[in-house]
Amino acid sequence: MVNNGSTDNSALLLEECIERFPNTKILHQENLGVSVARNVGMNITIGKYIAFSDIDDIIHLGIYNHLLTLAKLGNLDVAVCNGTYVYMDGSPSKLIFPLKNFHRQA
Repeated sequence: MVNNGSTDNSALLLEECIERFPNTKILHQENLGVSVARNVGMNITIGKYIAFSDIDDIIHLGIYNHLLTLAKLGNLDVAVCNGTYVYMDGSPSKLIFPLKNFHRQA
């Protein structure tokens, strides 16, 4: 996990993850932007699979197991799922990736 210069208690949350998942590592860096953080993470990872999530994301229980199953069954290089932008100002939510752009595989 890459702590990209957080100024809140995100680093503490990441440390809690280490306690639950001891094979996980944290890299702390100054805020260099999400793309740099992801590239840094990819450069130091030693695992077979990688996932991108941001600290403000809500991850539904079982989604990573589901994506992993799809990747293995389909011998996929990439497995993605959709998300929804939810706005704090009450604006209507919208899909991050409009479904018309993706082939759906269940």
